[in-house]
Amino acid sequence: MGDELFRIKYLQETFEYAAEAVDSIGTDALPKMLARICENLSAYDSLIIYAFVKDEIPRLLFDDLSEWHQKKKVSQYFEGAYLLDPFYDLYRQRVRDGLYHLASIAPADFIESEYFNTFYKETRLIDEVSIIVNIRPDTQLHLSLGLRDSKRTLTPEDISRLEVVTPLLIALTRSHWPDVSGETSHVGAHMENAFNQFGSSRLSERESEIARLVLMGHSSKSMARLLNISPETVKVYRKKVHQKLEISSQGELFSIFLEGLKKMPVGQHGDPLNFIR
Repeated sequence: MGDELFRIKYLQETFEYAAEAVDSIGTDALPKMLARICENLSAYDSLIIYAFVKDEIPRLLFDDLSEWHQKKKVSQYFEGAYLLDPFYDLYRQRVRDGLYHLASIAPADFIESEYFNTFYKETRLIDEVSIIVNIRPDTQLHLSLGLRDSKRTLTPEDISRLEVVTPLLIALTRSHWPDVSGETSHVGAHMENAFNQFGSSRLSERESEIARLVLMGHSSKSMARLLNISPETVKVYRKKVHQKLEISSQGELFSIFLEGLKKMPVGQHGDPLNFIR
């Protein structure tokens, strides 16, 4: 009986919040109501809403992060680290609307990657799920729910409850943001081109490809599957990347990647490494 009353309470609160959210469409209150619905149904304790638009860097539409978390995560993310985000890779793939859990979409060695150490460990982010809403062929909104409170435990039921309300959240989001177009600066296209050219002045095409996959958190085995080569061959390429770039760790690779993106002027072409050494 207790469990049944608990479920009824969840339903009642969710419908009440949903009704408020419908009334809030077109106002500043709507994103807060989306956060309230999601955080009421799960252990997730933060919401960030991004817009991914073709040729642009991501746009931050809403967050309920603390000031400390904003400083830790947001600034460096927009400076180019977003290119390594598994959820940004879903935007590249133009996946369908729906709920995507980090555990099911991240590369095999993601938790060993420098990106994970920088944007998850340093910001105390334990888990993440994103509700993806396509509003145009070249534009996606991501409702990114994060768990940062280590005292709370995420359960399969949390994900299940969020999956149930995902169609509602998608409809509310699409109604509130039918379009997020603005003045196009093509900075995102510049960043994407720089990422694709990273290491190209010093590495072979295959070595450059390996370097980018390492940055994204792929293991030697997953790279081997993607590139249809053996894991041993991948290891040989990884060693050559370290030798040619005069680095000894993934952390150094990550650092020179971000430094190159920062120093390469918008509109310039070629390898971003040429602008730091």
